[in-house]
Amino acid sequence: MTASHADPDPTRPAGTPPAADASRDEDGSPIARMVAPASIAVIGVSTRPGPSVSHAVVHNLLDNGYEGRLHLVGRRAGELAGRPVLAGTDTLPEPVDLAVLAVPAKAVPDSITELAGRATGAVCFASGFAEAGPAGRAAQRQLAEAARASGIRLLGPNCLGFFNYLDGVHIKMTPMATQRPMPRDRGPAVAVAAQSGSLAAHVVGSLMQRGVPIAYSMTTGNEADLDLADFVAFFRHESLIGTIAVYAEQIRRPDRFVAAVAEARAAGKSVVVLHPGRSEASQAAAQSHTGALSGDHALISTVLTDAGGVVARTLEEFIDVVELLRLEPELSDAGLVSVNGSGAVGVLLQDYADDLGLPLAELSEPTRAALAEQSPDYLTPRNPLDLGTSLAVDEKVVPAAIRAVVDDPATGSLLLNLPYLNQASMHAALAGFIAETTRERRIPAIFSVAEEDRPLWPDAVDLAHRSGAVLSRSPERSLRALARLREVADVARRRRRAVGHRADPLELPPGPQAEWRTKALLRAIGVPVPDGSLAGSAEEAVAIADVLGYPVAVKAQSASLTHKSDLGAVVLGLGDPTAVRQGYERVRGAVTAPHTTLPLDGVLVESMAAPGVELVIGARRDPTWGPVLLVGLGGVWIETLHDVRLLPPDLCADDIAAELLRLKGAALLTGARGADPVDVTAVARIASAVGEFVITHPEVSEIDLNPVIAGRHGACVADALMVTARDAAAYG
Repeated sequence: MTASHADPDPTRPAGTPPAADASRDEDGSPIARMVAPASIAVIGVSTRPGPSVSHAVVHNLLDNGYEGRLHLVGRRAGELAGRPVLAGTDTLPEPVDLAVLAVPAKAVPDSITELAGRATGAVCFASGFAEAGPAGRAAQRQLAEAARASGIRLLGPNCLGFFNYLDGVHIKMTPMATQRPMPRDRGPAVAVAAQSGSLAAHVVGSLMQRGVPIAYSMTTGNEADLDLADFVAFFRHESLIGTIAVYAEQIRRPDRFVAAVAEARAAGKSVVVLHPGRSEASQAAAQSHTGALSGDHALISTVLTDAGGVVARTLEEFIDVVELLRLEPELSDAGLVSVNGSGAVGVLLQDYADDLGLPLAELSEPTRAALAEQSPDYLTPRNPLDLGTSLAVDEKVVPAAIRAVVDDPATGSLLLNLPYLNQASMHAALAGFIAETTRERRIPAIFSVAEEDRPLWPDAVDLAHRSGAVLSRSPERSLRALARLREVADVARRRRRAVGHRADPLELPPGPQAEWRTKALLRAIGVPVPDGSLAGSAEEAVAIADVLGYPVAVKAQSASLTHKSDLGAVVLGLGDPTAVRQGYERVRGAVTAPHTTLPLDGVLVESMAAPGVELVIGARRDPTWGPVLLVGLGGVWIETLHDVRLLPPDLCADDIAAELLRLKGAALLTGARGADPVDVTAVARIASAVGEFVITHPEVSEIDLNPVIAGRHGACVADALMVTARDAAAYG
C-alpha cells in the first residue's frame, strides 16, 4: 500500500456524479459523521503479532484518545490491544459512522458491498487501482459502483487517511506520534484537503510549527467518490475554520469545485489552492508522479480566482498566504508600508516590492508629522521607515510607528522588519505590534524577525498566534505573500457588466471559419474591421480596390486556411490596379497549386489598417471550465514574449483597459521612446464585445483576433479566426 495521490485516468470523467448521491452532502452531515464518528469499525484486523496496517490504525486511534465505540473485524475471532476481534462484517453489533478498510485492494469492493446498511462512510488506503494502469482503472470502476450501490461515501482509494484535530480522530495507515487536540478557542483555524498525503503532511507540519491551529487534514487519493469539492463544501459549514487550503493535481468536478469555492468565500472563508502544472515539464512530472491530468494551469487559475479563490504560485507562497488569510484581514489594493530597524534593509525591501509589482504607500502629511514626533531628528519620516537604533532604547517607538501608519488610509499592508536585539526588547516590540495591528483596522500585517537561523525567544510563536499576529523569518517571503493578497484585493474590486440573453445558434458549419465570415460577425457586433469584399476574379478585385481606395490587402479565403502567410496566401500594401491583379493571381495560385489544393471561398480585398501597435484579443471556451478572455501583445510578439493576460469574459471595459496596462510591454501602449500612446479604451471595448459574444454563443469554442492594430485614435482587427464546436450541444 502507498499513501499517494490522485489517479492517472479517473474512472468517473470530470463532471459526472460521484459514487453516492452528492446531494446528500449539501448539509455536510454524511462527511461530518465520517470525520467525527461516534462509532468506527476497522475491517481487516489481523490478530497475528507484528506490524500491520490494521494494528497501526487501531493504535493511532487509541493512543490519541478516541472515545467512541470501536469495533474490530477480522477473518477470524481473536483479540487486539485488549479488545475483541469479530469474525466477519455481519457480526457488527450496530451500523457505524466510519469503516476503515485495512484490506488488500482485491478485497475492497467485496468489503464495501458487505458494509451496505452497516456504515455511513469508509476510508480505503489500498493502492493498485486507477494509478496502476488499465486493470487498476477497471478495479476502481468496480469499487465506485460498489460504493454507489451500497450508499456508502468513500474516501480514497490510495489515500493516507484523515486527521480531525478538533475531536482527536486520526485515521492513518502507518504509526504516528500522539497529536495534541486543537483547542476550540484557538480559531480561526485552517482546514487542509489534498490529493497528496505527503504534501498535506508538509503543509500541516509547517503551519503547526508557526503555531497555526489546524482543524482538519483530509487526503483524498484517487477520489473514486469523495473529492476536493466535497470537502471544500463541508469545511464551509465549520464555524472555526477561517481558511481552506487545497492541493489539487486534478479537479474532477470543475463546476462543483468552483461553486464550492464561491460559496465558501460568500461564507467568509478563504480558499487557497496550490495547483501544479505551470510549465510543460511540471505537467509531465505531475502526470508521471500521480498520473493526474493537471490541465491548463492559466485557465484554471483564472476561473478559480474569479470565483474568489486564491491560486498560489509556489509551495512557500501557499503556506504563507494560508497563514495570513486565516486571520481574516481587510484586503486592500492600496500600497505597502515597510517599517524597519535598518535603512539598508528598507532599501532592499523597496527593490523586492518593486520586482513584485507591490507599490509602496504614499504616507499622508498627518502621518509623517506623527512619525516625526516619535523619531530622532536624524531620521526622516518616510516609507520605507527606518527606526534606527531608537527601538533599542525606547520600547514605545515600535507601537507608536505602527499606530501612525496603520491609521493612514493609504496603507494597504504592513511589514515590520526588525533585527534580533534581545528577548525583552523583541517581546515588547511584538506586543506593541500585536496591540496596534489588532485594533479596529485589520490590514495584512507581518512581523519579520531577522537572523532567520537563530531560534526565536520562548513563547514568541504562541504569543503571536494567540493574539492574531503573523511571525516571519524571511522578509522576501513576507513580501511575496503580501503582494499576492494585494492581487486578490484587486481581483475582488473588478466590476462586472450585464450580459445579454443567450443568442440563437449561429448558422455556421462546425470547425474553423474563414476570415471574411468571422469579420462579418465581428462587424455585426460593433467590432471595427477594415472595409472589404470577396472577389471571384482579378478584375472584380480591382473594382473593389477602386472603390475602397489604395493601398489594399488581398487574402485568399478558405475555412481550411488558418495560417495564410505560411502559404503566401496574403499580400499587403498593393497600391494600384496592376499590383492588385498580380496579388490576386498570386494568392489564388498559392492555395490552388496541386500540392496545396483547398476549397476557396474567394479572395478578400480590403483596406489596409492604419499602422499602430499590434495586439491580440482572443476567447476560448474550455469544455469543463467555460470561457475565458485573452488580451496581450500580438503579431510576432505573441509567439516570442507570451505577454498576455487571461481574464473573465464578463469583465467591464475599464477593468480590461487596466489589465492591458499591466502587461510587461505596457510601455508600448503608453508612448514608449516618444511614440504616440494608443487608444487603450478602444482595444478594451473590442475585448469586451468579444467576451460577451463568446458568453452568449456557446457554440463558439475559440476566437482569435491577431493582430488588432491599435493607434492613437481607435483600433481595428486586421486578421480574425473563429472556431465553432463540432458538437455545439456539448457547450450549451
